Amino acid sequence: MKNVITAGVSYGKNKPSRDQ
Repeated sequence: MKNVITAGVSYGKNKPSRDQ
């Protein structure tokens, strides 16, 4: 379950970076 949370945070942080 911890892996899922880490992946979600990493994806969320990467999403805005790519949008910019």
